[in-house]
Amino acid sequence: MIFKKVHKADYTVIPNSLIRGNTTDTNARADNLTAESVGILIYLLSHQEDWQVCGKQMANHWSISPNKMTKITSLLESEGYLQRSYRKDRGHIWDWIVTDTPHEFGEDRKNRDRKIEDRKIEDRKISDRKIWDQRSTKSLRSTKERKEVLNRLSISDIKGHIRLIDAIQLCPKNVPIQPWTDWLTGKTTTTKISSRQVKNAHAQFEILRDAGLKNFKQAVAIANSKEWQSIQPHWEQIKNLIGETDYWAGVK
Repeated sequence: MIFKKVHKADYTVIPNSLIRGNTTDTNARADNLTAESVGILIYLLSHQEDWQVCGKQMANHWSISPNKMTKITSLLESEGYLQRSYRKDRGHIWDWIVTDTPHEFGEDRKNRDRKIEDRKIEDRKISDRKIWDQRSTKSLRSTKERKEVLNRLSISDIKGHIRLIDAIQLCPKNVPIQPWTDWLTGKTTTTKISSRQVKNAHAQFEILRDAGLKNFKQAVAIANSKEWQSIQPHWEQIKNLIGETDYWAGVK
C-alpha cells in the first residue's frame, strides 16, 4: 500500500511520465535517465522558477563529487530536461533552464521578459556609446544624468577625449578616489583627458590594487614628483610601499 497526504502548501507537481520513464512498462524506462538523474531533476523542479542552478551547490547538497554531478546534468541535458542559457540580466553568467517535459522549454513569460530586458540593456548601452561618440556631454542635462551614463558604461566603452570630471568617476573598484584624481589631474593641462590615458591608468591602478598596494596616496605622490608616466608594482619605491609579502601574493 502507498499512502499520500493531501498537501495544501509547499509541494511540487511532477508528471508521472517523468518519474516512470515515459512508459507503462514497469520493468524498463523508455529514456536513459538513472535513479540519480531523476532525483536531481525532481530536486531542481522543486525550486522556484527564478532559482539559479549551480552544479557545485548541488554536489555539496547531495554529498557527491562535482564530476559526478556534471555527468548527471549532462545526461539530463542530453535527454532534453536541461538547457544552457546565457543570462545578461544576472551579470552575464551561464544558467540552466529546467523543464518537466523533454525538449519543451517553450517561450514562457519569464523567457520573454528576459529577452525584452536584454534588448533594453543593449539599446541603452548603444545610446550611451552614441553620446560618448559625440565627444561632448552637452546632451546630458545634468551631472546626475551624466553619472548614470558613466555607471552603465565600462572603461572599455569610452572613446576619444572625455571630461576630466567624468574620467574621475571611472575610478577602479577598491581604489581611493583622491589618489586616482591626483594621478589623472597630473596627466592633463585642460578640462579633458584622452580615453587612452584613462584606460591605461585604470589598468595600472587595478594591477597595483591586486598586488596589495594600500597607500595609493604616497605612491601617486612619488610618481608625480618624478614625472612618471605610469606606476608599476615591481618598481623599487612602489614595491617598498607594498611590502615583500603582499607583493608576491599579489603578482602570482
